[in-house]
Amino acid sequence: MADLVGFYINLDRANERREFLQEQFTRLNLGSRYRRFTAIDGHNVAAFSSRLTPQESGCFMSHLNLLAEIAQSDTAFAHILEDDTVLSSSFDHVIDILMNNRIPDVFDILFLDIGLPINSPSAMAVLLDTYLKATTRESLPNPQFQELQIIDLKDIPFAGAASYIVSPSGAAKLCLLLEEAKATGEALPVDLVFRDLALAGRIKAGCTLPFLTTIRLAQDAPSQIRDDLGGGSGDVTEEEKRGRAARNLLPYFLLRQIFYIECNWDKVFSDLDRHFPLVGPTNFHVAFMRIIRSFYERDFNFI
Repeated sequence: MADLVGFYINLDRANERREFLQEQFTRLNLGSRYRRFTAIDGHNVAAFSSRLTPQESGCFMSHLNLLAEIAQSDTAFAHILEDDTVLSSSFDHVIDILMNNRIPDVFDILFLDIGLPINSPSAMAVLLDTYLKATTRESLPNPQFQELQIIDLKDIPFAGAASYIVSPSGAAKLCLLLEEAKATGEALPVDLVFRDLALAGRIKAGCTLPFLTTIRLAQDAPSQIRDDLGGGSGDVTEEEKRGRAARNLLPYFLLRQIFYIECNWDKVFSDLDRHFPLVGPTNFHVAFMRIIRSFYERDFNFI
């Protein structure tokens, strides 16, 4: 991977996640390219936004501090990833294509995976159309990708900051804008700051399609689940809240998997069959089921 170094954000206590990533680096012969960046524990950070949980504050500051380090470096490009990221087996090869064509030069930040804009049918249609340009309809549901596509996120209300590429100049620009958001006292989570900056035209953000990385699906779901997605209130423990949120978010994360370059369809349907009955047939989940099934049945008129 010419001209690219990597950093993964990882809390000191998150040993299993660290081992998970290091195993991938070893298997893909990327060990010399990536180094650990110690994540900031949000419980040890003075509150700077009334809209962030301690976990989100720590995540915000971890990305900000790492971007500041990259901005001062002499590397051409840096790949930042969170510690629940999954790298595709073709990652090295496809990154070389990106680097050789200087595609990251076009953007302040180039995502290799995003959270999907599920509340925007028009944005979902754009993503799906771009995804299909990378493959052939006949090859679904086990797509063969013939050409990597890059989408401009200026009109896509995305989420997520699990995996992205920046240059030192891009990192410096992002640092200034994150500091600006932080100074307001009402900063959003770091990924949503990136989103709003892209939508406002203050940064140029892009994303690869298909996604070159994805997030790990596990029983405990994503690493950070916001309280407003916890699925209820009342006398429930934090563990119960996280479990409920994990089940509620499962269809969303399975949908995200579909855009991954190495989507495991058997696992997608296995997870749906195993977990979907637990959450009940709400309109929210029925909508996701419809989208996911539409891929498998090659019926893309779901919007």
